[in-house]
Amino acid sequence: MSINSDEFFGPLLVEQAAYAIRKNVGSKDDQLEISIKALTYLKAIDMMNCPTSELFMHMISSAGLIDEKAVSASRDRFRQDNSSVNDLEIERKVVAHEYTQAITIMEAKHDDKQIERLVKTLILAQKWKILRELEKRLKSNQLVVTDKTWNLQGPVKDQTTVLLLFCGAYFLEGKYLECFKQFVLVQQETPKIVNLLANGSFSTFFTSMELVYMVSLSIIVYLPFEKLETFLQLEDMQYFLNMADVLKTSLNLLAATNFKEFLTLWNDEIQKVCRDSFFLSKQWANLTKTAHHKIIFFYLRICNVVEVSYLSSILGLDFEDVTSHVSQLISDANLNFVVKEGLVMYRGAMQMRELQAGLVKSGLQLASKMEILKARNQQVREIIQLNIISNDQNKKLSENNEAMSLKEANDSDDNV
Repeated sequence: MSINSDEFFGPLLVEQAAYAIRKNVGSKDDQLEISIKALTYLKAIDMMNCPTSELFMHMISSAGLIDEKAVSASRDRFRQDNSSVNDLEIERKVVAHEYTQAITIMEAKHDDKQIERLVKTLILAQKWKILRELEKRLKSNQLVVTDKTWNLQGPVKDQTTVLLLFCGAYFLEGKYLECFKQFVLVQQETPKIVNLLANGSFSTFFTSMELVYMVSLSIIVYLPFEKLETFLQLEDMQYFLNMADVLKTSLNLLAATNFKEFLTLWNDEIQKVCRDSFFLSKQWANLTKTAHHKIIFFYLRICNVVEVSYLSSILGLDFEDVTSHVSQLISDANLNFVVKEGLVMYRGAMQMRELQAGLVKSGLQLASKMEILKARNQQVREIIQLNIISNDQNKKLSENNEAMSLKEANDSDDNV
């Protein structure tokens, strides 16, 4: 379990500690240690009324400790360790999730350090629209000094830090392409950033590991299959690929269409790292769904018809879950496919199948009608034959009757 430390360490520490306890991240000793740190911080800024303080005290008491003794660092000691924080009111508001009030206080400061803190606050608040507007103004150097708005006459003091914060924000918003583009921009402007991340020596709100994973996972789920080989050969990305082993391994597996081994890696190592991270965990469900859709789409591109049961075996998901994934992908991407009777079919193929089925059905119906007509014709022939026989018999009977009548008449004449 990794945590970060900067001038905004306190509010983030509280969030990470609460997450670790609620999601059972790390060992009990790890959870106890971070609970003590978080409670120490809350005491230092007079925020023991924060709802999470009860969570930390329960963790400490469950370990058989008394929170007053466990929290060994005094308020003054904690403030000295975080001497860059000189406005506790901002931290109190952020800890209490009163983000709007915290932003209002920062707006009155008018210095570049407040911009960095503002970006971090907006990330915790998940106010993406405001964050994008701020990013746009920062990159165009259009911030002007006023009493109400943010201002800068030149670049932010630590522009690399802010750009990496924007990079992480894009990831947390689920905009993976923009996350990757932002990192490429940082790498172009600060070539040594990859080396700093590799050494774990660059942390700003996000840890080095979190930033590497944010960029890596964004590339994995976004990059199209037809561009995998090319990307793996890009000279500008070689150092990052060698440093981000999970990215290089994943891309090679995907390029080889070795989906089962890729998903084993995804559901084991990658999942553990993401679920243990307060930030990465926020996108895990969406990342997994996107990875599944990526693989499903690969098969839909090369096959007119694919069995849902086959996709189920590849993805390691239940038949019903795969059917749901496929239906959602078809709807979201407006694909010309349909799911029917356990098959995912291109509509053209489905229409051909329906036409063939229709022709077979029509043929059977026609054959049935022909049999009926044949039977009816047979009945008509039999009726006609019966009529002919009956008519012949009647004719013979009539002729016999006429002959008898004529004979009787002759006999009468003879008697006269």
